[in-house]
Amino acid sequence: MRGDILSNIVRNFSQQPIKETALNLLDRAAGLRRGTIQDVQKSLQSIEHRVGASRRPTTLGARYGNHRVNEVLMAGVPLLIEKLARRSETLGKVLKAGATVFEQVASLVLRRQSKRTAEHGYWQTMQAGEKELVREVRNQAETQSRARSRNAR
Repeated sequence: MRGDILSNIVRNFSQQPIKETALNLLDRAAGLRRGTIQDVQKSLQSIEHRVGASRRPTTLGARYGNHRVNEVLMAGVPLLIEKLARRSETLGKVLKAGATVFEQVASLVLRRQSKRTAEHGYWQTMQAGEKELVREVRNQAETQSRARSRNAR
């Protein structure tokens, strides 16, 4: 690993347009080393801080797990959309059939209600006619009774 780092440093310096002396090269390498060490210390400090707060040392596993879950979910989205489209068509048909049934039942209820209202009116008319008929019969009976009592005198 150390050899990889040194070869990377050499490769980066070879691309520099300015030719440096050996001392400048060593100074830059030492600065890079210090920067790398500070970066590692900063990352370790955040890990220690998380462990001190009773949390996991790193969130890498959780982030990777979330990424995997997202990939699986995104792979299933087209199939889910297709299923929902089919179900929405079916639900639309069911709603349409339900509305038709509702309209038919409402029509039947209104017809029965109007029939009952008409029958009720008929029987009220019949009852009123019956009362009138009874009054007329009584009046005729009274008239005949009076006439008989006059004739009998």
